[in-house]
Amino acid sequence: MELEELRKVWKQQETRGKMEYTRPELLMLINNRVIAMEREIRARDRREILACILVIVSFGTLFFSTTSIWQQLGCMVLVMAGFVVWYKLKAAQPVAQEQEASYNRPMKEHLRLELERAGRQRRLLNSVGSWYVLPFTLGLLLFTVGFDSSLGFKVGYAAFVLVLGGWVWKMNRDTARSRFDPLIRELSEAIEFVEEEGA
Repeated sequence: MELEELRKVWKQQETRGKMEYTRPELLMLINNRVIAMEREIRARDRREILACILVIVSFGTLFFSTTSIWQQLGCMVLVMAGFVVWYKLKAAQPVAQEQEASYNRPMKEHLRLELERAGRQRRLLNSVGSWYVLPFTLGLLLFTVGFDSSLGFKVGYAAFVLVLGGWVWKMNRDTARSRFDPLIRELSEAIEFVEEEGA
């Protein structure tokens, strides 16, 4: 069940003046949407951390095998970027207290916690340009300068890296707007509803 269904329940309660669902059932409705979001986030984090490990190992190895100062500098930036991205993703994950079963918590506290998690993910996606796109783009551009190839290839490769970086930035901003903004709005409405009910 989605939060859209929860909205319908709220409207029915206002018109009929009686509750059709208990608070645990309302919490379950809300959790269905939040759990789906958290699964997507965990899957994304696993993929991104695996990619970071590959970047760290690959460019860490290349650092020692290349003789180009530009490529070594690019490798250093890319390895550091891999560690930064890994850290940012881990830092945005729920802490142990947040992962505890929330059935014994008051509903309002649970909703506020979920709202905070969603807000943290939205901020992470909205700031992806500074901690993700910029370091990887810079590292790849420095690495490109060290290529022993024609200027045309370097310019073409640099253009590809810039376009790819812009696309990643836009995709993350769009995801923040299309997925997390509505969820944050729905969680805020749920908190208002619980407060009105005296929770």
